[in-house]
Amino acid sequence: MVSLPHSYLRNARSTSATVGRDGGGQRGLQVSDSLELPSVEQSRTDARALECIRSRRELGAFLRSRRERLTAVAAGVPAGSSSRGRRRVRGLRRDEVAALAGLSTAWYTRLEQGQQVNPSEGCLQALADALRLQDHEREHLVRLGGKTLHAGHTADAGVECPEEGWSPQMARELVCGLGRAPALVLNASWEIQASNASARRLARDVVADEHSALPASGACRRLAIATGGPVNLVEWLLGAAAAGSLVDADEALRRAVGGFRYTLSAATGGGERDERARQVLLAIEASPTQAQRFWDRRELWAPNAPVHVAVRCASAAVLLLHIAWAQLRRDAYLLTVFRTEVAR
Repeated sequence: MVSLPHSYLRNARSTSATVGRDGGGQRGLQVSDSLELPSVEQSRTDARALECIRSRRELGAFLRSRRERLTAVAAGVPAGSSSRGRRRVRGLRRDEVAALAGLSTAWYTRLEQGQQVNPSEGCLQALADALRLQDHEREHLVRLGGKTLHAGHTADAGVECPEEGWSPQMARELVCGLGRAPALVLNASWEIQASNASARRLARDVVADEHSALPASGACRRLAIATGGPVNLVEWLLGAAAAGSLVDADEALRRAVGGFRYTLSAATGGGERDERARQVLLAIEASPTQAQRFWDRRELWAPNAPVHVAVRCASAAVLLLHIAWAQLRRDAYLLTVFRTEVAR
């Protein structure tokens, strides 16, 4: 059941209708002029309120996913310390997380259930410690809580570029300056903003795989970067073309979905998403792949965490790509193949 914002209900109640007779003695419906449509400002306020609800629910879901992932042994909970007897839940219970973080069970339960709770950064840091979160997970948690990390808690962002004066030309110059290393610049929605010649050559070799069973039109759609066109890397991985190019398409998709969650959090701070990001989320939800499962598991792939991806080439060889990425600024990321070798 969907609840309408209070402003819409209030405006609806201000509308009145009466049944009477017009001058000709005919009964008719008369609607008063008191109907008030919500103003643009009120609509924006309602949208922000709904976004706050979504953010609170996402914060609770992320905490629950990490609580269920952590075992009692890993958290240092003594065996047999439970007053409830045999453990019946995956991972820790809420009262155990609350105790480890020095919080009340009732307060933590409300937070995890997405209720209107405003946690301080200190509470969020205590929860991150209790749940044994890695640096990028801690950063994500604090963002979801609407806070800003203080120095000493922020994960290393790698390469840094100025927020002011950033332009597509700077992105192109950056990737071209890397020479023979294939490189891309992505935005927070994983749209490719720039690519160098090495990346385009590699992409053409991968997408021109003549051994694929896909029709020519599908091969052309595999990766628009092969001809220099725009493409969203997550949406490409959701398509059937990726399965023909990647040896383990599910693992590549898992990483991309986790990376998209991370970049979306970094760009919005857990707040309102732009239209392009919402389109990618809809594509994830509608995809017949494992993408929705990865998204529901709150997978995260942070910068400076290299991965290895095996791709099939037109020559029938399988190349192992060693890929790393770094955050350039709030909504720009550098993805580069730092080593390539023929898989054995």
